[in-house]
Amino acid sequence: NSRRINGIIILLMSDPKENWYKLARSRSDLELAALAFALKNGHSHEEFAAALWSEGAAKWMGKETPTPEEYLQRELDSFAWLFPQVEAALIKATPDEAEVEFSATGCPYGWGKEKWARARNHGLTPEDVHRYCREGFRIWGAHLGLDSGTQPQADGTCILRAVRRKE
Repeated sequence: NSRRINGIIILLMSDPKENWYKLARSRSDLELAALAFALKNGHSHEEFAAALWSEGAAKWMGKETPTPEEYLQRELDSFAWLFPQVEAALIKATPDEAEVEFSATGCPYGWGKEKWARARNHGLTPEDVHRYCREGFRIWGAHLGLDSGTQPQADGTCILRAVRRKE
């Protein structure tokens, strides 16, 4: 096992950007496969999202209560590193609200000409992915004092929105 781990580390160090991309794609595929498994075993999209995203938001963010823009900028930076083929941009930023738009070409769970092919390979529909994604962002944002979630649009784009919670 230690040889295999050392081999993975060496592989990652040889071409970090290329290998992080492969690792991110594998992680995304694993997440889709796990979602499909959970659904087939009687769990809901929301239960699966809660199991994955109920801890770690403040640590990942580096603070407990970021502004909506800070949070979405951190998400954008992560998407750009892990999924460089996914086009996303901050399209709105006020002190209380921010929005990121994913282009019609895809999101971290599917991109390219056949953006839902990976989901279909696991027996999932686009709606399965949307429900899970929306709930995952809702849970993650709530831990940061934000109301957040995704909103797929009729033109194929998707809006990730974060709003500061009113106290």
